[in-house]
Amino acid sequence: MRWLPRSLYARLATLLFAVLLLAQLAALAIQLADRAQVFYRAVGVPLAQQVAGTLTRLESLPPARRGEALARFGGMRLRLALQDAPSIDSRNQAGWRGALLTRLLRRELGETRPLRVTLADAPELTPGPAGPPGGHLAMRRPRLHRHMADMGLPPDDGVWVRVEAALDDGRWLAVERHLPREFFLSPSRLLVSLAILLAAVLAVSLFAVRWLIRPLDRLAHAAETLGRDLDQPPLAERGPEEMRRAAHAFNTMQKRLQRLVNDRARLLAAISHDLKTPLTRMRLRAALLDDSELRGRLEADIDEMARLVETTLDHARDATGDEPVAPLDVDALVGSLQGDYEDTGRQVAVSGHAARPYPGRARALRRALANLIDNALAYAGDVTVEIVDDTPALELRVCDRGPGLPEEALERMLEPFQRGEGSRSRETGGSGLGLAIARDIARAHGGELTLANRAGGGLVARLRLPR
Repeated sequence: MRWLPRSLYARLATLLFAVLLLAQLAALAIQLADRAQVFYRAVGVPLAQQVAGTLTRLESLPPARRGEALARFGGMRLRLALQDAPSIDSRNQAGWRGALLTRLLRRELGETRPLRVTLADAPELTPGPAGPPGGHLAMRRPRLHRHMADMGLPPDDGVWVRVEAALDDGRWLAVERHLPREFFLSPSRLLVSLAILLAAVLAVSLFAVRWLIRPLDRLAHAAETLGRDLDQPPLAERGPEEMRRAAHAFNTMQKRLQRLVNDRARLLAAISHDLKTPLTRMRLRAALLDDSELRGRLEADIDEMARLVETTLDHARDATGDEPVAPLDVDALVGSLQGDYEDTGRQVAVSGHAARPYPGRARALRRALANLIDNALAYAGDVTVEIVDDTPALELRVCDRGPGLPEEALERMLEPFQRGEGSRSRETGGSGLGLAIARDIARAHGGELTLANRAGGGLVARLRLPR
């Protein structure tokens, strides 16, 4: 899936963010539903029943006695009045709470009765002469308010719900009911609190993910550099149990590779010694022959065998030997090769330059470039070495204008003992190991060697070395 991030850290972070966001949205939906239920039961139903009861009692009286009866109702938290016309704008219905109260009131009063609802911070009606139960508490509230204000905690004055309903005589009943403000808190506050919680949990989760993935980053870096330096220090076996096991397995693999390389070096040294001994005996015996023509042929065959053995062993050895990695001036290396070829009468052009030193093995890279240049000079009269240094890698290109190669042979020519020239003579085609050795050196540096035909004829060998 292309839309997924590439790194493990980014994928885990995206997954955590998505899960936390869904969880917070679900929690928000649940809390809003709970608050709507609380508002419905604690505010909506009692207020609707109270307004409906008042309207029923008033309409049961003659219009002349309704004002007198209404004067006995109300108090500090409930205020009622009769008025000739509604004072609430029909467009101001107090949002979803006003719509909910309207539905509840219509359930009690019927769908045909004109009705308007709004919310206000202060009442408009004057309190009735009779106080509600708990009037003594209402008398004490101003002193309590003063104490809270002295402590820097101003009291919550609450919210006034104003309902206006039409009576059967054309007049309107205005009802104002005082309710605590917590019933009317805006969902934006809940959204802000959930957003803060989401940000805090996400920040802690991202820190934890980065902390847990850091050993995996070290393991990946060690695996990338293992091909360049087999003798690098072992990984620290610490962290979670799984990472300790992975680091231990990596260190065990590195030790086995080191033993394999050392055993191969000892085996090649033994083979080289054992093969030189019979070749030396053959050369001595050939020198004892009286037939000079036969002696010359045998000595030529022996020399050819010695060269083949030495070349084969040279390819089988580690391409970089025991040379340590060190900062390398690439421009100076290519320039010295150019001077050596010019001393022998062969022209090699150079273009481009390296932006900074490359951490590599100087003798091995010089050998790889020399093999590529020798191969190009064998099939073309002019050779150009291009130095291209960008951020991810350093690329050395050996370009010629020779006959090129068929497309199907480009990859095969990098294998050992493959030659572009058909005969098996060393004078005309070499041993067929130069490109293979150059590729081994490139891979020992974590890079790669590729061949490609050039537009207009010729071949380009690209030695790409990652930084």
